[in-house]
Amino acid sequence: GTIPPEMGYLHGIDFLYMEETQISGTIPPQMGKLEQLDILYLDDTKISGTIPKEIGGMNGLDFLYLGGTKISGTIPREIKELELDSLHVGRSELSGTLPPELAELDALDYINFGRTKMTGTLPPELKKLKNLDYLYLDGSLISGTLPEEWNDLEELDILCLNATKISGTLPPKYYKMRRLDFMYIEENALSGTIPPQYGKLEAIDFLSFDNTRLSGTIPPEMGKLDRLKDLDLDFTRISGTIPPELGDCDNFYELDLDSTFLSGTIPDSFAKFDNLFDLEMDHTQISGTLPKVFDKMARLSLLYVHDTPISGTLPHGIGKWDNVEELNFKNTPISGTLPSGFTTLDHLEHFDVSSTRISGVLPRAMGNMNDLKKFMASSSSVSGFL
Repeated sequence: GTIPPEMGYLHGIDFLYMEETQISGTIPPQMGKLEQLDILYLDDTKISGTIPKEIGGMNGLDFLYLGGTKISGTIPREIKELELDSLHVGRSELSGTLPPELAELDALDYINFGRTKMTGTLPPELKKLKNLDYLYLDGSLISGTLPEEWNDLEELDILCLNATKISGTLPPKYYKMRRLDFMYIEENALSGTIPPQYGKLEAIDFLSFDNTRLSGTIPPEMGKLDRLKDLDLDFTRISGTIPPELGDCDNFYELDLDSTFLSGTIPDSFAKFDNLFDLEMDHTQISGTLPKVFDKMARLSLLYVHDTPISGTLPHGIGKWDNVEELNFKNTPISGTLPSGFTTLDHLEHFDVSSTRISGVLPRAMGNMNDLKKFMASSSSVSGFL
């Protein structure tokens, strides 16, 4: 069914939840008379049409959720009359630009315009939102540069600008975002270097710049980020060597450095990565041997070093990697034999030593590896039958 215009006569209503229903039609302008309405949830419905300008009459509205609907058109300027805490219109058909009037919503702590048709640039005026915790604009058509003025958003916890048309460089003063936990600015035309000042982002857990045009080196100052769990720099133009200081980030869970211009060797400081789950360094110029510190990475689930000049032998401690699921060493000069311990890896699904210098006979115990789906050893000296 639809929302009847008569709903506007329910002057005492506080909450209106209709999310994940088959409700369709448009939002009646008469809804603007609901001055006491605190929460309006229409997420994941078939509501269409535009947001009526009469919405400005909902003086008490704190939460407006229209995500996953067919709402189109633009954000009415009358939205500034609300007292919104949360505005979620992601995954809708909304277009137009981000209205500067959003900056007048002093209480706003959550904004989600992700996966919409929103265009234009990022309003510097949003710096006035001193309570803003979450800002999602991922998958939109937003362009332009990151406003330097946003360094005033000291309460910001999550900044998500994935898959946008953002360009320009990373503002160094964003280090002032002392509460920033997640920074996702991947899959766009971002360029320049990683500011060394980002080593002061003391609350950061996740930092992702993959699939951008970032270049330069990894600042040694990044080693000061002792809460950092995930660093994604894959498919960037980052070059130079891996700074040993990065080993001080001993809470690392995931480190993606693949498809970059990195070279040099793997620092011994990686021995501190006791919690490392995912390490990807493939398609780089990283060389040398796999250091003995890899024997201690008991929680490792995925290791990609394929298509690199890494040499030496496979880690003898492979048999201790009880959680490992994927190992890829293909197209490297790695030599020696298959470590006998790898046949005890109950969760191993993919193991690739093709186009390596690995030799020896396949152990019969491989026949007991029930989870193993792919074992590739073409163009190597491995022989035998299972």
